[in-house]
Amino acid sequence: MESEQSQQNDISTLLESWQIPKDIIENFRNNGISRDDLPDLNQDHMKEICPQISYRIKLTKKINEYLESTAPTVSISTLDGDSGLTAEKIVGEENSNITISLSDLFPDATSLQQSFPDFDLRTLLETSPCGKSILNFYISHGKLDSKRKNRLTDIIIRHLFTYIINKRLSYEDYNILTGKIITLFPKETAGTYFTRPIKKKNSTTGKSIPARGKLIDKVRNFLFQSRDIYKEIHSEDTPVKRQATNDLLLSIHDEDIEFLNNNLEPWSEIKAKWSNTVQVRHDLEYTDVHDFVSKWKVLKLPSAAELIEIDFSVLYPDKVNRFKDYWKLFMKNLIELKKEEIQSEENKKNLFMSLCSLDTEDQKLPTELTLLINIVPPKGRVSKTGKFSTQECLDSIMIIVENPGDINATIQRQIEKGVRRKINVQPYIILLGTMQKVSQAYIIIDNIRYTFDSATTAFDILFKSFHVLNARYPRPSDHIHLIIQRCVYDIYTKFDNPVPYISDILAMNI
Repeated sequence: MESEQSQQNDISTLLESWQIPKDIIENFRNNGISRDDLPDLNQDHMKEICPQISYRIKLTKKINEYLESTAPTVSISTLDGDSGLTAEKIVGEENSNITISLSDLFPDATSLQQSFPDFDLRTLLETSPCGKSILNFYISHGKLDSKRKNRLTDIIIRHLFTYIINKRLSYEDYNILTGKIITLFPKETAGTYFTRPIKKKNSTTGKSIPARGKLIDKVRNFLFQSRDIYKEIHSEDTPVKRQATNDLLLSIHDEDIEFLNNNLEPWSEIKAKWSNTVQVRHDLEYTDVHDFVSKWKVLKLPSAAELIEIDFSVLYPDKVNRFKDYWKLFMKNLIELKKEEIQSEENKKNLFMSLCSLDTEDQKLPTELTLLINIVPPKGRVSKTGKFSTQECLDSIMIIVENPGDINATIQRQIEKGVRRKINVQPYIILLGTMQKVSQAYIIIDNIRYTFDSATTAFDILFKSFHVLNARYPRPSDHIHLIIQRCVYDIYTKFDNPVPYISDILAMNI
């Protein structure tokens, strides 16, 4: 009993020295928390003990500083001249998972990588101004100061953000990271960045010691602070809070984002930075496609359609090849379902007959899309006095031009038509040639033009762009995109509006 009372006084003295309010100190006492319990406090504990977020952030910082200051010092020789020293030897070969995980920070996050991502630390640092300054400082001074050490771990953890929020870092992962650091900076001490935990029976103090180091501290700080801020920002949907959310999420990957907005090459590095920021990008708020493109300027590059593929493969990893695998079957079932209607109407019959004379899927696609739109023309009204026409529905998906010189004029007409109808012009395709013979295909997104040799590839990317760019389907063809979304891609979202007159098509077995 006396020992418990002593521990209570001990934690009270510590908290008072940090100028923590008395009511919070009382919460520690009431819950029987001692200094030995500090390493085991998790997010839920902290929220219960310290409800006010400002004090919680301060308290978290103080606890981390305290844990770091009481960590055992581990002196390890450098890698210079010792080719036999490995990361495993530096921190031990035990490979069990620590309890630090950010998987609940973004509960809807999709697992982007199944294995620990390898990377070259020098290359990572050389691709950012902050990283270059760390390298230059080490060259000039022969060591890293506290400021550069913190920046170094910050860059590494940000680079691994996508992996960390979905999987736990194991001791082996920390071994690898520590090995990378002391290989590049031989005069650094491994124990600064990671030391494995010490069990109570092996401890000289008779108390267990948790895993410590700057790498773990960086993850722990992010877990304690970002999750609370993120949730509280989202507690009420207002413009101010949405902007605060954007600022928080952007700050997580500010260097990656800065690189994407200020570099046009190397392409391999752009793709790597883009992949790192997928989850952040799709947790942000956007007003429209133009806003999305403005925030991610790298999408203006001619080859940026590949970036749309990357994002879609993360959002819907099992749907990437659905168009290639299921479009032909979908059209076959649709024609079978509507065969009487097709045979009884001249326009639809002519479109069907022209399909029989075409050989490849790429040749057939424009005609197939036209047939689909004629089978289910738009019925929704754009105003009390008018509704969208079948041609407007078709034009909102694809427009065929015979001469390259007509492309710019076509784009301008689409913009003017949108202004008249008071609707935003969403992504669409321009096909160069004829319906049966396309020589070039272009996806028009905002004022960007992506070029393709295949109409099939272009349409696949067009559909994916709506989901990647958080864009609405064009109003004239909303029902057509929904049919393709569900019947071909097998994607269901909370924004779907399955109008009754397409229910028979949506019910088809593909």
